[in-house]
Amino acid sequence: AEGYSTVATESVIIGKPTVVCDCSGMSEIFGDSEYGVIVPNNEDDLYEAVKKMVTDEEYREHYRLKACERGKSFTKEERITELKKLFQ
Repeated sequence: AEGYSTVATESVIIGKPTVVCDCSGMSEIFGDSEYGVIVPNNEDDLYEAVKKMVTDEEYREHYRLKACERGKSFTKEERITELKKLFQ
């Protein structure tokens, strides 16, 4: 178990279209499935989402581009700015 999903964050940083189950922290990384696909935590929904990501090139490309867009907010400078805001 992770307190912070490093793998999910890394996926957007490197611009990979991603499917995740709805668990703690996913909406902070992926929005409301804007930057990656968030599905309910069950096998059927996960299967269908992964299947669509693998078989639908246009869908996959959409989420690749959105991941690249989101990944830009995970630079060291952006993270430091967010931390500074916490202490002001």
